[in-house]
Amino acid sequence: MLVVSSVMSAMFSLLIVLLVFLSRKSHEFWEEAERVQTLIDEAKTKDEIRSIYNNQFQDLRKKQMGQPHYIQLTQMIAIMETKIQFLPEK
Repeated sequence: MLVVSSVMSAMFSLLIVLLVFLSRKSHEFWEEAERVQTLIDEAKTKDEIRSIYNNQFQDLRKKQMGQPHYIQLTQMIAIMETKIQFLPEK
């Protein structure tokens, strides 16, 4: 019985560590998403939008971890696609 309880407590500890790790990774994604969204909002030319997409947005995409992150990325793509239609080239 003692072995079972120590195995269960070890598994529970690992689960807690995993949840904390995933929570931190998700928090990093949301902070980065806010920063990239600000860059998109402040972009004044198509070249700036392209640069944001090719650099910061691709880095953010690598941090994606689930449906809420996917939805945020999809919204950001829609904003960039719409904005690029109406901005000057340079």
